[in-house]
Amino acid sequence: MRKRTYLSVIAGLFLSSVAFAADLAKVAHTASQHRRPVAVRLLDRETAIVANRRSGTLSVIDLERFAVAAEFEIKGQPTDIDVRRRNVLVTDAEGGRLVAVEIDQSAARIKWELPMPKHPVSVRVSADGSWCSV
Repeated sequence: MRKRTYLSVIAGLFLSSVAFAADLAKVAHTASQHRRPVAVRLLDRETAIVANRRSGTLSVIDLERFAVAAEFEIKGQPTDIDVRRRNVLVTDAEGGRLVAVEIDQSAARIKWELPMPKHPVSVRVSADGSWCSV
């Protein structure tokens, strides 16, 4: 019961506005990096989000052009992502955290971070968005 309450609180934070927010740095397109993509999810019909473990970035992919529209530095080692509307939950194994990011092709903003025990490697949000599992 305690675990379910904890996850419901996480989902509630994810789906609502929280005071904590920070803009993410945009990575220059000329930057040469070894990204190592580990997860991809659709943001909408024209856009996908990719978590890149080695570079510590989130790539925004324009599916109409099959090109990287933007890339944002989240730091750490993203291991998984899940999407709900324009919000992305990201697990960071290196930083031991769950991060909520509001993202589109022009900007990304961290809405909140939550410390996680050990090294979180996956995240899933329920279909109705009322809870998530890490």
